[in-house]
Amino acid sequence: AERFAEHLSAVVVTCNPSSLERIESITEEEVGSVFGQHIGLTGGDRLTIPFEIGIVDANLTELSDQFSGVLESKLAAEGVSA
Repeated sequence: AERFAEHLSAVVVTCNPSSLERIESITEEEVGSVFGQHIGLTGGDRLTIPFEIGIVDANLTELSDQFSGVLESKLAAEGVSA
């Protein structure tokens, strides 16, 4: 299931709230090549993102455990090494 539906060159970024205005300014300066959107807050031990049709709510430790090592194991399965 897609959660963020990022394009291949897209990323999700977290920053200190005091930096948000500067980041928004940068994305406005780069119209056409950089798009920025505030989607929520970070902190605590859960990832919670509300959507029109529902909510993503997950424990960060569980997400980290699932994510950690995935790339390395996929590359190893394909016979690629760093």
